[in-house]
Amino acid sequence: MKMMKKCFSVVLSLALVLALAACGGKAAPEASPAESPEASAVASPEATVEASPAVTPEAVNEAAPAEASESPLEVTAEAVPEESAEVSSAAASEAGPAAASAGSPEVQIDYGASSLYSREDMDAAIDLIVKEFGSWEGCELHSISYSSDDECNTEDNISWMNNLEEANDAQEAFTQCIMFTSAFHSPKEGGGAWNPDQEYTGWQWWLARSDGGEWKLMTWGY
Repeated sequence: MKMMKKCFSVVLSLALVLALAACGGKAAPEASPAESPEASAVASPEATVEASPAVTPEAVNEAAPAEASESPLEVTAEAVPEESAEVSSAAASEAGPAAASAGSPEVQIDYGASSLYSREDMDAAIDLIVKEFGSWEGCELHSISYSSDDECNTEDNISWMNNLEEANDAQEAFTQCIMFTSAFHSPKEGGGAWNPDQEYTGWQWWLARSDGGEWKLMTWGY
């Protein structure tokens, strides 16, 4: 009986030792410190979005450049210099038959300022100049300009016109004269008295008439 109690005690002790050993083997390893909610929030995408500044449509509008409706400065008519009516190409089209018969839309007619002659008086004289110039083969007329009142009706010039008239065995007595200057280009091949392919400027045209009479082309040149 004593023997059985002793064996039972040994078995019980052994079972207790095994149980303790089993409990010691199942002890969990030290857990790493749990990530705090604050740390996980920093690492999460949601936290990243919250950390970045919000971009609102209002902020975009404020950063955008000025609206396209703000147009550049307008060019006003006052900023454009006025062209002189005396030397503009429009004067050639306004000169009537004189400019049209010149055969070139680029001919400029400058009527200048005169207290002696009207535009109608000048057009009548210009017609004779253009008619004569039209016989100059290969030449291109560029402009015709009235000289000035001071250069026209002087006693010396009227006397000169009458001397030319007498030299041509004519009997008309002139009381008025008018002078225009012109610019033109000579033929590329030259010919006659012309230097080839040259621009002539200040070429004079002298005309005379009697009171109430018609203009007569008297001379031209330098």
